[in-house]
Amino acid sequence: MKKKKGFTLIELLVVIGIISILTGIVIVAVNPTRQLAQARNAARRNDILAILNAIFQYYIDNNGSWPSGLTSDAKVIGNATSAAECNIDCSKGDLGTINKGCTGQDFISALVPTYLSTRPSDPVNGTANTSYYAVKVEGGRVTVGACGAEAPATNISITR
Repeated sequence: MKKKKGFTLIELLVVIGIISILTGIVIVAVNPTRQLAQARNAARRNDILAILNAIFQYYIDNNGSWPSGLTSDAKVIGNATSAAECNIDCSKGDLGTINKGCTGQDFISALVPTYLSTRPSDPVNGTANTSYYAVKVEGGRVTVGACGAEAPATNISITR
């Protein structure tokens, strides 16, 4: 009797099982959700650093005066007027719960386009009226934070 060439059903099932296990291991190792969150957090860090640099450049160019709208109360950067857009939890940005409103249009217009090309906005939560970034000036120190940080980051803020 002539033997036919090919794979048996058992051999095919074993190979499919091995490929499935390896695929599962690779997906867990790569974790695309975590990678995307880290990329968005990197964008948030870049944005708050740009905002901080723009504020200090404004301070230098205007003989030691801060842009209007900056106070010791942490405020969301934006021109929204509704409490829903301005009163947010910014504890991930080390600024606590913000219930003092937004900084207003004056703050944004003082920095854009001279010090910032456009108003930075959070990659997930930012809207046309609120950036989801917050800022405060306290005793000559400026703190800018990202209110929408994602895991694994627990706090994205810079104080200078």
